[in-house]
Amino acid sequence: MVNSASSPEAAREPFEGVESYVLREPATASEARVVPEIGNNVVSFRTRAGDAVLDVLAPPPSIPALREQPTWYAVPVLFPFPGRVRGARFHFEGRDVELVPSDGHGNAIHGSVQKRAWTVVSATADAAGGAVLRSQIDTEGSPDILGEWPFPFRLSMEVRLRAGALTLALTAENAGRSAMPMGLGLHPYFATPLGGSGSRDDNLVSIAAERLWEQTRALPTGVTYPVAESIDLRSPRALGSLPSQQYPGIGRMQNLLYSTFGTTRGLASDAPGGIRAAIRDASQKLEVQMETSAGFGALVLFTPPWNSSLSLEPHTCVPDAFNLANRGLETGVVVLQPGATWRGWVRFSARAL
Repeated sequence: MVNSASSPEAAREPFEGVESYVLREPATASEARVVPEIGNNVVSFRTRAGDAVLDVLAPPPSIPALREQPTWYAVPVLFPFPGRVRGARFHFEGRDVELVPSDGHGNAIHGSVQKRAWTVVSATADAAGGAVLRSQIDTEGSPDILGEWPFPFRLSMEVRLRAGALTLALTAENAGRSAMPMGLGLHPYFATPLGGSGSRDDNLVSIAAERLWEQTRALPTGVTYPVAESIDLRSPRALGSLPSQQYPGIGRMQNLLYSTFGTTRGLASDAPGGIRAAIRDASQKLEVQMETSAGFGALVLFTPPWNSSLSLEPHTCVPDAFNLANRGLETGVVVLQPGATWRGWVRFSARAL
């Protein structure tokens, strides 16, 4: 007989005036909460790490705060492009594509799905598959997106809690009649310092990537360096030892862009082997890990000035990828033909050292 008290659960629950879905796995003391109404954001995730139950993500202080700044907390989904597009425009297959400036400096930023309501398709749970929420957003149901991005699409996301790990699997589909360029990213904010004590600067960070991109005001210039000649995070380093910059209108922050383009060539986008990163607290012997499928070839390390979290952002492409690709650079841009799909995933977990 199955003990229902220890079985995985996927439940719809009200949360600060909005509808949320909670995924639970009692056997690992794990719980994740998703708010489909605001970008399908996974607003919290906790799991067991040794004897501790660790809050992995930095949640929004309130639902109104998340609604006001949907890319500042927890796990925003960035689609159809992550990061900035310089001048909010690019050229693609003979047409000039005009986007909506949205970063306060004339650039478009982070796409169109992080602030809109998603549609829940199903919420299920069983011992074999864990607790699962499936949701989607598309331009047919949200036609106003076409005023920001002129290519019809459908984006689906499966959030799965199983064996103490949280996996976000995404599928992007070109729903139009012509080719569509795209990039996809997540913007997870991790709760640092790990365990809630000490300093964020003392936490160690590692990123398994080979190249670092030069940036000016969070836009890559196209120049890259081997990490061995720049800021090498293949071995853990204290976050406070990394360089920071003052950004107009934002504040002082760390913003480093890494890539692994070329190392996964030939692998399917949803095959294992993408970027891996970790945050470690040596004194508390705790570590949060993130791994991705091969389709994610870029990662941004970002320390927000508005709280003490650390964001490690897995992207399929670098910021301003469309414009840089027109210069002949490998940037991770995906081009989907009509009806074609792209699939990939990101997994979060924690452990005691």
